[in-house]
Amino acid sequence: MDWRRAAGAIVMLAGASIIVAMIAATTVLIVAEVAAKTDAVRIGFRAAAIGSPLLLAGMLVMIAGRAIYGNWHKAAPVANVTGEVTRTVGLLASIGLGGMLLFLLMSGFKAEDMPAAIALGVGACIGLLLTQVGVSLRNDRTYIE
Repeated sequence: MDWRRAAGAIVMLAGASIIVAMIAATTVLIVAEVAAKTDAVRIGFRAAAIGSPLLLAGMLVMIAGRAIYGNWHKAAPVANVTGEVTRTVGLLASIGLGGMLLFLLMSGFKAEDMPAAIALGVGACIGLLLTQVGVSLRNDRTYIE
């Protein structure tokens, strides 16, 4: 691998890292706003105000990395990086939400905990689905010529 492709891959990975950080920051913001009993519209606007610039920055950095990488017709590094990011996010989500569900069940489960348990279980399943999608994306793909 020459220096240009290595630099392009590093820049694309940096863009993906910005997007993962945006997801984490938006999640923390939403949890804090829900704990403060903020209305849903205000939460949506605040999450968009925080997440949109970071998402745009991450996408622009990934596009710049792809431009540095070159080899537009043969290589598909975006699919590989996207697969890695999707797999990581899905795995972290399923571990985190599954752990929270386990703690909820261990601390004593009551009828009023049912919506939270359902949401945590569904979230953990979606995380596992994302992990599977990420694994299937991570191949040595080439573009059709």
